[in-house]
Order: sequence, then C-alpha cells, then structure tokens
Amino acid sequence: MALQSQAPRSSGPRRYTSTGRRKKGLAPWLILLGLVVIVAGLIVLFSDSEDPTNPANANASNGATDPASSDPSDPGLLAANPPTRGETTTDGSATPPGRGTSGATATGRTTSGDPTRPDPRLEAIARSETHELLGAAKEQYETGMQRLESGDIPVGRALLSELLFRDGALPRHEAQAVRERLTFLNENTVFNKKRNAEQIAKDPVVSLHKVQSGEYLSTIGNTYRIPYQLIERINDIDARRLQAGQGVQVIRGPVHAQIDKSDYRMDLYVEDPDGLRIYLKSYTVGLGEFDSTPIGQWLVKLGSKVGPANGGPSWVNPRTGKRYDRNDPDIPIGEYWMALEGIDDNTRDKKGYGIHATNDPESIGRQESMGCIRMRDEDVDEVFYTLFEGASIVEIVP
Repeated sequence: MALQSQAPRSSGPRRYTSTGRRKKGLAPWLILLGLVVIVAGLIVLFSDSEDPTNPANANASNGATDPASSDPSDPGLLAANPPTRGETTTDGSATPPGRGTSGATATGRTTSGDPTRPDPRLEAIARSETHELLGAAKEQYETGMQRLESGDIPVGRALLSELLFRDGALPRHEAQAVRERLTFLNENTVFNKKRNAEQIAKDPVVSLHKVQSGEYLSTIGNTYRIPYQLIERINDIDARRLQAGQGVQVIRGPVHAQIDKSDYRMDLYVEDPDGLRIYLKSYTVGLGEFDSTPIGQWLVKLGSKVGPANGGPSWVNPRTGKRYDRNDPDIPIGEYWMALEGIDDNTRDKKGYGIHATNDPESIGRQESMGCIRMRDEDVDEVFYTLFEGASIVEIVP
C-alpha cells in the first residue's frame, strides 16, 4: 500500500511553491502592477478635487462652504438673486424697482436639482439681510436707551416705542425689557407729577394745564379726552378741592389700547403730534375660549362704562339666561364693564363684547371667557379710569 506522500502526482500543471527561481520571476510584475494602481488612484483623486459634488470638498475652507463669497459675476447667482433697488448689475444697467431676494422665484431656485433644497447661496444672502435689519433695530434700541440715560425722555421713549409697535422688530425678551423700562419711567413721569413746568413743556405726551375760574376737572378731562379721575390720580388731588390758578398735569389723550392675543397682553399708548404711538404700560388679560375674541378695531362705546361708583354692572348670561344684579358677589364680570363697539369691517357687525373684571382671576392669561377681555380687579380699575368713552380705540391683533 502506497503512502499518501508516495501517491502519483495529478496530470495538471505543475505548481511551484517553494522554489526560489519562480519567486524571482514574479517580483517585477508585482511591482509594476502596484505602480499602475497608485498612478490610477492619483488620477482619480486629482480629478475629484474640482468636483463640487464631492463631499470631501464641502469643508475645504474653515470647515464650511461660503456661498456669500461666490463670484458676483456668476450668471446663475445674479439670475436667481437680482440686485436690490439702487444697485447695478455687472453690465452697469440699473435694477428695476421692487426687485430683490424676497420674491418667490428667487427663493425657489435650486442648483442641486433637488426642488426641496433652496440654493445655499440665496440662504446666505437672506441671512445677511436679516442680520442687517436686526442691526438697524439694535442701533435704534441702543440709541433710545442712551437718550433715556442722558435725560432726553421724549426722544428715547419715542425711539423705543416705535420698535415695540413695529411687529417683529425686537426679539421677545428685549421687547419685554423695553416695556419694563418704559413702564417704570412713565409711572414716575406721565402718571405722576414729579417734574417741573419746563420738563413737562418738553414732553409731547403730557401738558401742564392752568385751572381757570369756574373750571371743573370733568371739563378739563373732556378737553384732553381723558377721565377726570385720571387727572386726580396723576396729581394726587380731589376734584372737589380744585382751585383757580392751580396747575395740573394732564395726558394728551385719548389713551388707546392694543391687545396682543398671542401674548395675552394689553398695551396702553397715546399718539404724539406726528401720529407715532408712544407706549405707556401693559397688563395681562384673559380672552375668549376657542380663540373666540374677534380681531380688529373697536371703540369704547359712549355711555357704556359702569363701575363701582355707579353701582357696578348687572349681567345676563347669554347661554343660560341667568341674571346677575348689581353688586352680586357671584357676578362673573366683576364690578367693571366697558362695552366695545366695532368700527371696522371685521368687527362692525359683532355685539356684546367688552372689557371687564372677573371673579375667576386664575383665568387671566388663558382662553376661558365667552369672547370678552378679562382683567384683574386692580388692573381693570386703572384701565377703566384711563380709557375715554367715544374716543379710545381698542385694537385686537393676532
């Protein structure tokens, strides 16, 4: 019996596994093959380095691409983003008015072929324009604050008020900081006689009125379109002890209100001689359930104000028919009522809305009324004696 090592070899080609002579014959071919592979790889690498779709090129400069630094002569960029008004194109022609980066056609352009992804160069330009807008608002904000610090209250307050009533001009936290600053300022100037006649004369929001013989606070209030009780509070006086020749500080009314539904906030303001809104102070309010408080402009209805001094309001629940008499401790609308009369297309046909107190203070800052504006007792007391019937406008915005 033959051993395995003595078995006859197969008839296939002979293999050389250990002879040194065969190894020496293969080595040059292996080296040549390796060189070919290396050269081919270098060719591919250098050809991809200019390919903008190569992911490796996306972070070639400071970790990110810079679309805003693209060549302005690039026809694709100019076509998708024509210059704004006052600029010129590369051929020197003026840009038609109204053209810019905000149009739907421009923002819808793509370069990648994916319609869901806008051109990143346009995104960069839009961001730069937003920063420029915020920069202008920031400059006005800082100037307004500096004017207040220097004692120039009228100019500083006007600059900051304009920002508050320009929708989106200030981030929410900065807007709140401005309100708090102006509220503190106005409590010690507009709503409190602490300045001399010269300072009052420089403030377009207030005036120093010299009482004439036979004149009453009610007639003075009608002249400036503010409740006479507001004059009492500002000057800490009693209308029954008014004397001829006495100087009283008054607000140049009427005082108006803007209610921001998204923030459950009422802002009081007056208009200066140029029609600019000058912020006074703010309150938190409650609104109608299921977003039922209608937006639009309203007037504080003439002859509609009812408060504790004249017995308080009575009320009938329109849903249940239950009647609440005056001074009923369970009356849902409290002791104050001011009816609102619609004065624009969205409010003119709406009835039964008003501003009132509530026996449920926890509902303030929520949507729980039948559509009216609810306020805390101490807040509605101030607003009641600040808004003027038949003249004060209440604007409700989203």
